[in-house]
Amino acid sequence: MLKITDFRPVTLEDRDFFVKHYQRFPQSHSDNTFTNMVCWNDYAHYRYAYVEDCIVLSSTIAGMTRFRPPIGPHNPDLLREVLMLAAGSEEELPFVILDPETKDWMAGLYPELEFHPERR
Repeated sequence: MLKITDFRPVTLEDRDFFVKHYQRFPQSHSDNTFTNMVCWNDYAHYRYAYVEDCIVLSSTIAGMTRFRPPIGPHNPDLLREVLMLAAGSEEELPFVILDPETKDWMAGLYPELEFHPERR
């Protein structure tokens, strides 16, 4: 089971790891890019876990943690673990940043799940 203790800070030393992974699984949202995470790390405190060939990202702003879907091969079990972890967050919107493909995949797995656009 995925735990918050499985996450470690994103650092400059992780660059090659992220570059290699993102070559296989390109990101369309700028908040998931390595450069943005490093640049905004003092504010958003990015962390990641590497589980079953997937990167799972989190960020913590003002003590509130948000999680993102696994980046890698679609793994319904890992997605469920991330959703369970997010459900334990005190953040109002604990699960964020879905690209259209991931949103469609999740909607197929969880048809009862409601999706809401959020722009802050």
